[in-house]
Amino acid sequence: MKIKDFSSEKQQIEQLRKEIDKITAPLWREIHKLEAKIKTCEHPISHILQGKWREDDGSSAYVDFTEPEFRVCTICGYAEEGWGCGFQKLGRHLYSEIKEVERDVAQKYVKNMHYQRDIHEWGNH
Repeated sequence: MKIKDFSSEKQQIEQLRKEIDKITAPLWREIHKLEAKIKTCEHPISHILQGKWREDDGSSAYVDFTEPEFRVCTICGYAEEGWGCGFQKLGRHLYSEIKEVERDVAQKYVKNMHYQRDIHEWGNH
């Protein structure tokens, strides 16, 4: 039994990948530029919302479905969850200074969520 040689298909696929890279490379450069601009947001306190924490109501199949509060900048969409001092970039303000809203209201502004488990692994970026 002869095994088919797929070298022509491999070449075609490689050529298509090169074409994709040629088309997408400029787009990715622009995306990275825009992301860099977003990272310069100062997250002013007047534009930070805190989504309330949600307690496990027993409706979930998971043992503990409690979700911590999170803060979001309504300008750039940066968000991070936290309990007390768990906030990294949006945590320099006292609780009394932050407007607390229902989770679904704050969630509408989220573009880039950072979870505590990830923040602790990555360090303070």
